[in-house]
Amino acid sequence: MERFEDNKLAEKTVGFWLLVGQGISGIAPLVAMTSVLTASAIYAGGSVTLSYILGLMVVFLIVNTIFQYSIRTASAGGYYTFITKSLGPKIGFVTGWIYIIYGLGVLLNEPIFYGLMVQLSIPYFFGIHLPSYTWLIIVISFLLIELIITILGIRISLKYTLTSSLIELALILIFSIVVIVEAGPSNSYLPFTPYLSPTGWQGVFYGLFFSMLAFAGYDTTVNIAEEAKLPQKTIGRAVIVQVLLTGFVFIIMAYATTIGWGMYNMDTFATSITNGISIPGVLLVYKYLGIFAVITMLILVGNSTISSSTSFLNAVGRNLYALGREVLPGSLAKVSRRYRTPYISLSLMSITSVLIIIISAFAMNAVNDVSQTLNLFLIAATIATLGTITMQILINFALPFYSRKFTKRSILFHIVLPLTAFTFLLGALYASIWPPSFPIEFAPIIFISWAFIGYLIVMIIGRDKKKLFRIGSIRMDF
Repeated sequence: MERFEDNKLAEKTVGFWLLVGQGISGIAPLVAMTSVLTASAIYAGGSVTLSYILGLMVVFLIVNTIFQYSIRTASAGGYYTFITKSLGPKIGFVTGWIYIIYGLGVLLNEPIFYGLMVQLSIPYFFGIHLPSYTWLIIVISFLLIELIITILGIRISLKYTLTSSLIELALILIFSIVVIVEAGPSNSYLPFTPYLSPTGWQGVFYGLFFSMLAFAGYDTTVNIAEEAKLPQKTIGRAVIVQVLLTGFVFIIMAYATTIGWGMYNMDTFATSITNGISIPGVLLVYKYLGIFAVITMLILVGNSTISSSTSFLNAVGRNLYALGREVLPGSLAKVSRRYRTPYISLSLMSITSVLIIIISAFAMNAVNDVSQTLNLFLIAATIATLGTITMQILINFALPFYSRKFTKRSILFHIVLPLTAFTFLLGALYASIWPPSFPIEFAPIIFISWAFIGYLIVMIIGRDKKKLFRIGSIRMDF
């Protein structure tokens, strides 16, 4: 029988800046520039910058909640452990179970979007016809590359993600400054007001809900806690720094995009992709920096996609590892003797993603019809959105209950702020699924079915009290 020590992760090997890199790469700034900004602009129009400012404020409400948990407990289980300590092992297990499908959604939606970007951009800019299944080859290749990177060791993968994420932020900032300078007299204060939104404040708030999702991924840092140096200090601070850095760049980016595209023409921003022309962010880069910049951007967004998915694979693999060492089959908790990484959990997530995308591509005929590729992206992205919002709702709802155990309880930080975040997150949940539309309507069905399976599993586990109380039990408490 293997000792528990044989399957421990590489403890105390990850420093502060590597944790920052984990979160920023999870956010994937370049991917957010080309995808989430488009969704937010559909509702906020030329006021999308205001939506991003408000979205950053709401995200900081959630950051407060993560900080309050992280200074008190740490585990590879992340949210799964947080909820177990707050609301009990049954809800904790379901949270960990939901994290799996959330991870699958992210691991698939970002490579699919990049594959679609290449599929549309190469013919548009270079006149080169690509086979209709090119995007699928890209997705499978990326998933396998990410698996190799994550298995080779946490420090190797995080050094890669830190370098990539800082380069991304710098390039987005440089591009934004170029656009703002070239716009000259077209610069205006109006993007910072609701005036340019097609429906005023309503559009701004709908845009806010989607702009919040641009930051999704910063929470992956909490799953690296067992490998972090001084996790009670570094995890929370790393989350704050990465959100500050990306938030600043995102606001500048949103403003530059609005001015560059035309603040009165943002209603056409999203139609370029739905009409099968190209990705609006790519068109904007071409307009201001030319074809060489487009080539550079395609390469860098590809790298951003790999970097982001690597961060998510690191996080969801450790979530599955934590479930394996406590309640699911123990093989999921096996750690590579050489690299100290949970190679079975990482491999299971990656290979499952490959199988899902191959089956889905043929079932929806996306290998022959690129428009179906967009539908696959929308389904995967919505599942990922439902996953992140649901978990954020749970930890913000749970913090006031958890704080009853604290020796010093703050009404503001432990009750008011998390409940305010909880309210905004409910709005984001509503905006992400209503009104239902094809094919997004399938995503809630898949998500709820998965969560229900998790509920059934924990009900079966609950018959054995010893197994039930093992859920979320392996952790560091401070």
